[in-house]
Amino acid sequence: MNRHEGSQYLRYDVVVVGAGPAGLTAAIAAAREGSSVLLVERSSQVGGMGTAGLVSHWLGGRCIDTSRWAVGGLFRTFCEETAQRGISVLPAASDHADVQYTPYGQYKGSLIAGVPFDPFAMAAYLERKINDAGVTLLLNVHAAAIEKRGDRVIAVTLAGKEGLFTVEAATFIDATGDADIAAMAGCPFVKGAEEDGYMTPASLIMHIENVDEDGLMSYVNSQDDPRFRKLMARIRTDGVDLFDYEIMIFVRLNRKGTFMVNGRKVSGIDGVDSFSRTKALVIEHERIQATLPVFRKYFPGMAHEEIKAVAADLGVRETRRINGE
Repeated sequence: MNRHEGSQYLRYDVVVVGAGPAGLTAAIAAAREGSSVLLVERSSQVGGMGTAGLVSHWLGGRCIDTSRWAVGGLFRTFCEETAQRGISVLPAASDHADVQYTPYGQYKGSLIAGVPFDPFAMAAYLERKINDAGVTLLLNVHAAAIEKRGDRVIAVTLAGKEGLFTVEAATFIDATGDADIAAMAGCPFVKGAEEDGYMTPASLIMHIENVDEDGLMSYVNSQDDPRFRKLMARIRTDGVDLFDYEIMIFVRLNRKGTFMVNGRKVSGIDGVDSFSRTKALVIEHERIQATLPVFRKYFPGMAHEEIKAVAADLGVRETRRINGE
């Protein structure tokens, strides 16, 4: 990295915008090849939706019977190292052979192959990995504009507490999740459904604790109700109108009795519109508080559950999709 004489420009070989799993691994890999790398993240921690969004469950890395890895490299290293340190768990299907459903997503053969983790400890672990690789990290900074020369992006203007400043690089990697840099650069994209622009509902994830895990799973297995469709139908019959969907998903994290809750959704949200995102957050903040007594009343094993954390970031499932080659 260097600064031009008499200017506010910084220069790196590679600038990665977005420090979720894709961005932080791209930054580490580039640094390992000898490049000077700047990693820019808009939130207060790295790890993306798994940490700031509390979707603390990496999926797709292992075969569904948990016997083999489907993805290696940095991902496998992160999973194995954090499991050894108690930050994450690598559930084994063979450990639950006596039941149909497990607390790691409730049903055997898919979510059990995920890697649940403590989001706060994971963020600190990932930041250490980034630092050890020699990557320069900027938190609470987002991309505000880009500069092009012909069809090539040559600089990005970043916004931080000090105001605007510009970074040049030979290569820019867009890992924003919403194709922010690509859209600024004029790349063609589709947003939402092609016919009407409607986008998949958003969620605000929460973590709960003090759950009687054995009692909860006894209900799930005895009633064959892994996603609580039967229970949610009863709640609706009783006139409770807090849930947009008919299912509720609980995923056990790295400590017994602590679960990620993924079942609340808000429809009609534009994930790249600040006003729309704010609307969703305000709605969900109120709904989550109202949900607590409902869980305690209706869900087995949750008479004494408490909210451990509510995500800082809204979980947006769909926005821009680049029209690539």
